[in-house]
Amino acid sequence: MLHAGHGGGWLEVPLRFRPTWLPHGYGEGQRSVVVDGTQAPVLSRVWQTGAVSQGISLLVGWHSSLDPDRPNGPTTTIDVNGVPGRLIQVGDQNLGTYLTWQPTGQPQLLISVHTDDSAKAQQNLAVRVARSVRPDPGVTSVGPRFGWLPLDLAAVPWRLAHGFAGTNWVQDVSVSGTGGRQLLISMGTSAEMRLANTFATAPIRIRDWSGWQVPEMTQLFLMLPDGVEVFAQLDDGPGGEQVMPTLIRIIEEFEFGPWPDMSWIGGR
Repeated sequence: MLHAGHGGGWLEVPLRFRPTWLPHGYGEGQRSVVVDGTQAPVLSRVWQTGAVSQGISLLVGWHSSLDPDRPNGPTTTIDVNGVPGRLIQVGDQNLGTYLTWQPTGQPQLLISVHTDDSAKAQQNLAVRVARSVRPDPGVTSVGPRFGWLPLDLAAVPWRLAHGFAGTNWVQDVSVSGTGGRQLLISMGTSAEMRLANTFATAPIRIRDWSGWQVPEMTQLFLMLPDGVEVFAQLDDGPGGEQVMPTLIRIIEEFEFGPWPDMSWIGGR
């Protein structure tokens, strides 16, 4: 079991649904939410095996920001506990199988299956998992939030993801701006990204935190007093914006919130 924090935050997000059947050896490894203003219209959960390529996910809800990722391919209508569902096979088995349906009065649900099995086996697995989905009274929380963002990033939803890397917990916040540029703030107990840096660094102090900046890559590394490491990176902005000062201001006004409760990692 991974130990991070006590959880909680400024926004509580109901889990709403979960599969009650999964193949042997699968455990929950990722949770993510889409945050739009003061709401979280989309929740995703992923169950994995030891193989990184194997995964079954449940997406609850939808948001227009996800439209570029909407699965597209040959469709078959499938009954999911009395509700018509759309089974979609994207390419061959390597690109995944998707089953989407919407119970009356509930958000859209989407099961995706990415395994090394044949396309037919993935389809059978998606149907069985979907038919096992039942209400889940649990909740997850959004702890971090932005105090300031430049206009192109402030105008769009952002994503919060919880997961793990080896024995370390990871919490990522990411934003894709209106012009396509990316902001990533990654927090956790792993020093992997900092140790992998090969570019010139310069010391920096932000609030009470010591760290390093990498101007060539518009990156920041910070060590917080409780041992949590922070990595932040921002792509080039519009109109000749000075990116490093922008990134520094984002971090200066960023609220990390309570560290997440990660006790669910590995559960069914």
